Amino acid sequence: MILLYAGILFYVSHMAERDTKVKSDVILVLGGHVISGTSCTGPICKQKGFVMRPHPNPCVVGRVDYAVALYKAGYAPKILMSGGTDTETQANEAETMKKWAIDSGVPASDILLENKSTSTYENLLLSRKVMDQEKLRSAIIVTEPYHIARVGLVASKLGYIYSLSPTTENVCWNKDNLFANWNFVKKEPLAIIFYKFLNRL
Repeated sequence: MILLYAGILFYVSHMAERDTKVKSDVILVLGGHVISGTSCTGPICKQKGFVMRPHPNPCVVGRVDYAVALYKAGYAPKILMSGGTDTETQANEAETMKKWAIDSGVPASDILLENKSTSTYENLLLSRKVMDQEKLRSAIIVTEPYHIARVGLVASKLGYIYSLSPTTENVCWNKDNLFANWNFVKKEPLAIIFYKFLNRL
């Protein structure tokens, strides 16, 4: 098991900053919790005067900003936002990301929504249905670098015509010190093993 974990960890790390983007029909942005600062763990939470400070999740904001940049650079004429409703905040990921993209100058008519998914697998499964309905064949998939390996495996399983473009300039990724990303990366081998067990990749 240790060798298996280590092998997958190497693959995740190898894929993390690999950018294969090509001009496509749509830019698919995978969602995440769009609001941060709504929960707390540790001693700081018990300090007198401590209050929650909800704010946009900078990781997801970074994904949207990057997708908007790709759109404006002519990589695709449409953006597809994918993500369901957070149980904790009741904020819908896809709809919130759409608002951010509109605020950044993308016409609402060029933004598609998949607003039901609750996992990476559902992101891709349900987004594929939206793409089929809109007759969109190819996608640039945008997500965090640590997530790229699993996303590519699932996309291949679901028969996507795709390229991958990680948000390496995101504030949530340290490209100069990969060890600084350990808290994100360490979970991915386990997620990949779990997805393989469920026949999702």
